[in-house]
Amino acid sequence: MFKIVRKYLINLFAAKKTILFDLFFSQSGYHGGGEYAKSVFRVMVNRVSATNSAKIFVAIDLKRPIDPVCKELIDKYSSFITIIDIKSFDDIRDLINSNNFHTVFLPAIVIYSKNYRYLEHPGTSLGFKTNSKVVGVLHDIRELELIDCGCEIGNFATDRELYKEMFGAVIRDDCVERIITVSQFCKNNMVRKLNLVKQEEDKITVLYPIAKIRYKPKELFHQDIVFQKTKYLLALNLGREEKNGRTIIAALDDLFSSNEYFKDFYVVLIGLNSLDELKFELKNKTRFIPLNNVKPENLEFIYKNAKLLVYASLHEGFGYPPLEVMKYAVPSVVSRNSALVEVYNENCVVYCDPLSIDSIKSSIENSLKNPIDKNVLLQYYNGLLDRQNNDADTLVDIIVND
Repeated sequence: MFKIVRKYLINLFAAKKTILFDLFFSQSGYHGGGEYAKSVFRVMVNRVSATNSAKIFVAIDLKRPIDPVCKELIDKYSSFITIIDIKSFDDIRDLINSNNFHTVFLPAIVIYSKNYRYLEHPGTSLGFKTNSKVVGVLHDIRELELIDCGCEIGNFATDRELYKEMFGAVIRDDCVERIITVSQFCKNNMVRKLNLVKQEEDKITVLYPIAKIRYKPKELFHQDIVFQKTKYLLALNLGREEKNGRTIIAALDDLFSSNEYFKDFYVVLIGLNSLDELKFELKNKTRFIPLNNVKPENLEFIYKNAKLLVYASLHEGFGYPPLEVMKYAVPSVVSRNSALVEVYNENCVVYCDPLSIDSIKSSIENSLKNPIDKNVLLQYYNGLLDRQNNDADTLVDIIVND
């Protein structure tokens, strides 16, 4: 049984390092940042179990669901893992400012900017007043990047300077010792758009995100499609404007109407409850299958049986999905922009212009008619996985060691 405390005081001169880990961030539903946090936790716990080098204090809300893999680790290693039951990020900020931990790891540091609401409202300062070593992950400067790629969400444009100040304040905060970001593209964007000086730039370390916890594929049954017997293309996260869903779907609808090669193809659209959310009329409506709230094990099943992933995003800080389908030797069409051209080279994907329907159509057709060799895809997948594993070791070194 795991140990629980509401308040904890430590001896900073104790032989073992004490680490505060924010796992609360991962409890807000299934999302990429939360999966990243859980993966870091898994790798760090395995390291500490092997070296007996630290005690880990996990900030988590016990009234919310706990990821089963994380719960299993907490139960198994209760000798050095203790839960601190919290209810909000403000509670974690109070723990940080208590100076009761050698090191603090925050998998999404911008969340701590006061008054910040993701994609809705810029925040101000972090409000940290601590002598603890704070290591925070800044996955990207999302709102500023969305403005530049033409997304019209909320008051991004009018709030641009406020977002710029907020992200700059996170990096410049004297209490933050190290900022981790997930691609060289993201770091370059931060340096350029936030006008960082050399000392501030050096504070940022690029480490590819740790490989997610992957689940064994579990068959998904659906009234409109038999996945294993149907030729289908896949598009993801279409409820988010930067994923460019309307343009992707318009390109596919046009292909179905104009190209005989695609007469037997369907499209699985992850992230939509209904086609009505698209707000435009499809000529081939029955060929599009919207799915939302897909469980991770069912998503793996969908990945495994897809013919192609269409990932023509307007912006990506890293872009997990092409890597995830590559595990099953499934090819991808990706945008020739942002971090996608850094992470995936032209030997393993087919590029497209995400703003051009004709380019997306051409790239889809080219990818299917002239497929990349499956062995090439698997070799590239293994190479990226090695990079992720090496960077995971580096990140754990930063957290656990001085």
